[in-house]
Amino acid sequence: MRIVLGFPMQDAQTGVYVKEGFEEAGYDVVAVNDPRVSPTSPYEILTLVDTYKPDFVFLAKDPRYNPVIEELSSKVLTVMWNEDVRYDINIFLNTCGPLYKYCHLKFATEYGNIEKYEKVGITNIHWM
Repeated sequence: MRIVLGFPMQDAQTGVYVKEGFEEAGYDVVAVNDPRVSPTSPYEILTLVDTYKPDFVFLAKDPRYNPVIEELSSKVLTVMWNEDVRYDINIFLNTCGPLYKYCHLKFATEYGNIEKYEKVGITNIHWM
């Protein structure tokens, strides 16, 4: 399985471990897009998808992808992971609404909020 990963990498935190986890599971991470690298970086993920033809794109919950997520989701299966936890889901919906709208699958770290997401119409959201 081929994956394009959209996670910050320069901070050597979550993105690095996500990439290593996919590779250890035997998946081929064909490209990585770090949305923090440059102002055009989120747009570059569209080119990566066209070039590498991944089975899916795995994104961090990052508002930098808001401008490209609709087009991205029309090209490839998109999966977003919100690795942050807050009591109020509106914090995430207000900053990353397009990701919640257009990503095919969404994962959240906070199990207790899954029902809240579903009540406001967020579909295909699961606990990870």
